[in-house]
Amino acid sequence: MRFDQTRTVILPDGLKVEFGVINGNNQVIIIKAGAGGSYMGHEDKYLKMAAMLHEASGCSVICLSNYAMDSFERGDLAVIRDFLAGKDGEIELSFIGNSNGATQGLITASMFFEFRRMVLINMPLMLNFHKIKEALTRVKSEIRFVYGAKDPSYGYIPYLQNACEQETCAACADVETVHGANHNFEGMLEIFLDLGRFAVK
Repeated sequence: MRFDQTRTVILPDGLKVEFGVINGNNQVIIIKAGAGGSYMGHEDKYLKMAAMLHEASGCSVICLSNYAMDSFERGDLAVIRDFLAGKDGEIELSFIGNSNGATQGLITASMFFEFRRMVLINMPLMLNFHKIKEALTRVKSEIRFVYGAKDPSYGYIPYLQNACEQETCAACADVETVHGANHNFEGMLEIFLDLGRFAVK
C-alpha cells in the first residue's frame, strides 16, 4: 500500500506543503490533515483511508499536510488545481477534513471549489464559530459532521445543529456522534477510516 506520487513543495514564504496522490477516475477525494499533521497521518491513517476509498470506487485521492492554519488557501489550492488540470471530462470533487483541516475545508470551500460531499471530523467549534456559520450559508455540499463523544467540541454540537437548521444554511448537513471516541480517535483507527466512506456514496 503506497501512494502513486508524493511530493514536497516549499513556497516562497517558507510554507511546506506535502501531499500524496492515488490516481484513479474523475471522482476526486481530497483529504486534509489536522493542524501539524502530515499527508500520511498517524499510523498512516490518511494513506489507509485513501487506499480504502480507491479500492471501493476507483476514485482519485489527494492527501494534504497541514503545517499552517491557512495552508489550504496558501498552498493546497495550487496542488489541487494542477492535479485537476490533468483530468479530462467532468470531475466530481468531495472532501474529508480532520480537526483544523475540516475547518479550513469548510471555510474556503465555496470560495474555490464546489464539493459534492464533505466529511468534517472533530472540527473545532470553540474558535471562529461565526466563520463556520457564515460558510454554511455558502457551501451547498452534502455535509456529514462527525464528533467523538469525548472531543472538546462535543458540548457545542447544539450550536452547530442550530446553524444547520437555519433557513440561511445552504448545505444539506447532519451530525453524527461516535461514542467513546476522543479528538484523535485513539484506539479506534478502523472506525475513523470507515468515516470516509460517506465521501464516495
